[in-house]
Amino acid sequence: MKTIGFVCEGPRDSDMLEAVICHILNEDITPLYLQPEASLDGENGNGWKGVWTWCLKNGETLDQYMQGALPKIDMIIIQMDGDVFRKEREVHCACYADECASFGEEFPLNCKVNDCPVVIPCNRHEAGINSCVEYLKNLLLSHFPGEYVPICIIPCDSTDAWIVAAFDNLENTESIADPWTNIISRKKDYHGIRVPGHKKTKAVYDKLIPVVCRNWELVKNRCSQASCFDQAISALQ
Repeated sequence: MKTIGFVCEGPRDSDMLEAVICHILNEDITPLYLQPEASLDGENGNGWKGVWTWCLKNGETLDQYMQGALPKIDMIIIQMDGDVFRKEREVHCACYADECASFGEEFPLNCKVNDCPVVIPCNRHEAGINSCVEYLKNLLLSHFPGEYVPICIIPCDSTDAWIVAAFDNLENTESIADPWTNIISRKKDYHGIRVPGHKKTKAVYDKLIPVVCRNWELVKNRCSQASCFDQAISALQ
C-alpha cells in the first residue's frame, strides 16, 4: 500500500484526489494530509496561499525529509486550482519585476507595496489552459531545488471542473469560471444531489466523488489536466 502526502487548497480537494488515485491504481493508499492542517487554521492557513507557503517553507529541505520519513512516503501531491492564475495578483509578481522597485525583497504574500504594478488579468502570458498550468506549476516547483520533485496538479478552473465533466457533456469544461457556483450549486440540487447553501460539505462531496471515479474516462477526455494527473499517477505503478 502506497503512502501519499497531500498538499492541497482544502480537505475536499484532497478527498477528490485521494479517491481518484485509488481508482487509477486500483488499490487503497495511506494518505498523509500535510496541508492544510486538520484544524484549517495552522500556521500556513488554507487555500492557495497555504499551498504556496508550504512549498516555500518545505521545498529546500524536502529531500532530507523524504529520506528520513517513516513510514516511507512514495509521493507528495501538490494541488492549486487554476483560478488562482486569473484572480490573484501575487502569483504574477515575477511578471512585473521590471516595474517594481521592491521586487525580491519580500515573499509576494507578505508584500506591502501600495502601488503594485500587477494588473489582473495578467496579459504577459499566452492565452489558454496550457499557459496557466505551466506558469503555476513552475511557480510552485521552483521551491524544490533538490532531486525529489512532487507531482503538481493544476485543475482548471478547479477540481470542481472534474465533477462537471463527470455529470455533464459540456464544451470546454476547463474554461468554465467557478464551476461550483455557476453550475454545481447554482440550483438547490445537482443531478438529484442536494447542495445546501452553496456549501462544499463532505456529505455532498461523498455523493459527487464516486461519480467522478465511475466516469473517470469521460473526465479525462473532457479535462486535459485530469488526463495529465492520470498519467502521473499511473507511473507510480
